[in-house]
Amino acid sequence: MKLDGVIPVIHTRQPETLLTFYQEAFQYVVINQRMGGAGLEWVHLRSGDTYLMLLKQDAPEPASDSLLLYYFTDDVVSFHRYLTARGLPVGELLTTAFGMQEFYLQDPEGHRLAVGQKQTTEA
Repeated sequence: MKLDGVIPVIHTRQPETLLTFYQEAFQYVVINQRMGGAGLEWVHLRSGDTYLMLLKQDAPEPASDSLLLYYFTDDVVSFHRYLTARGLPVGELLTTAFGMQEFYLQDPEGHRLAVGQKQTTEA
């Protein structure tokens, strides 16, 4: 038995707001969605090889410090510039003791996000 992947599901009061954020910040596109009487109820997104679902919930649990969505990229400096140019409040670029260059930000509902790139050492 093997796992083929994982798709995080974010419960949200305002799926339209989060959809706009993830489309602008991480270039997600809509794969599928379900509309209801009160608007967008569920949306399945894709950006490259990453997937995400947003699910409307009237009273979701508050964003938790125990959840962190960690995105990998091949150019963390350019991604940092891209988000900064769009006026998003991104943290500074850091280099970790375990060889990652990364930065942090939050989506509009306070979910923690990180973007990182493994640093390569040249011989």
